[in-house]
Amino acid sequence: MNNMPCDWEIYMKTTYEYIIECVSTFRKKFELGEHEPINDIFRIVDDSFLILKFPNKMGVSGVSTEKKDRNKTYKCIYINTNEPIGRQNFTFAHELYHIYFKKATSALCLEDERDKDEVEKEAEMFASNLLIPRYWLLKKFKDYGLKNNRKIEMHHVFWLQREFNVSFQAIIYAIDDLGKHEIYGKFSEYIPQIPEYFKQYYNSNWDKLEKETKKFSPDLNLNSVIPVYEFPERFKKNLINNFLRGLVEFEVVEDIFNFFEKRDELEKYL
Repeated sequence: MNNMPCDWEIYMKTTYEYIIECVSTFRKKFELGEHEPINDIFRIVDDSFLILKFPNKMGVSGVSTEKKDRNKTYKCIYINTNEPIGRQNFTFAHELYHIYFKKATSALCLEDERDKDEVEKEAEMFASNLLIPRYWLLKKFKDYGLKNNRKIEMHHVFWLQREFNVSFQAIIYAIDDLGKHEIYGKFSEYIPQIPEYFKQYYNSNWDKLEKETKKFSPDLNLNSVIPVYEFPERFKKNLINNFLRGLVEFEVVEDIFNFFEKRDELEKYL
């Protein structure tokens, strides 16, 4: 019998090692602890970021790019608020990989195309390991008394969501991922089994998941979709300044303010 690793296994091993290095580099850059969860991923970035949030139904979770405004470069990230809040946190971490490590290979990558693009797979891996440090996850399994002969239950996943501020799906992915890497082998007794029916929540069955979540804890909103429009203050000021300098037409400014449902604020700038 041939026990030699196949090309895919070698790729996954070397890619995973690279991603772990990226996570370590990122955590050092932003002075984050090596294994501790990140309380709010949106708050760790500096004022060189412009973050836009609004809903879409195109299957686009997020987009990132860099733009120059005179002498300053802005890192622009868009987040789709038509997805659960925990998913938005994950998407933001995914886009950080594109900003700091590898740019996306296409301007838009639809949700159902991510598993076909190697850079997108890396960004997903990065987001998962950044937001759900594996050794901390294993520690929580031990705290909860979970074992490899026991299936993880819904309330355990909800507890873990609170711990890491991510989606239900992200927790399940991370648990499944632990069993794929030799470095976690000595902790295998703590890695629980995943019930088959949990997979129904992979396919955007979010309404049902939210009902289950609210039964457990009414204040847990990580599995809720709240399609808000967030108009960044810096973006707003830049837009107005460009209008006053004659670089943007009023109709464009008005359309943008209307889009973010802030038409009343425009009056004070006129």
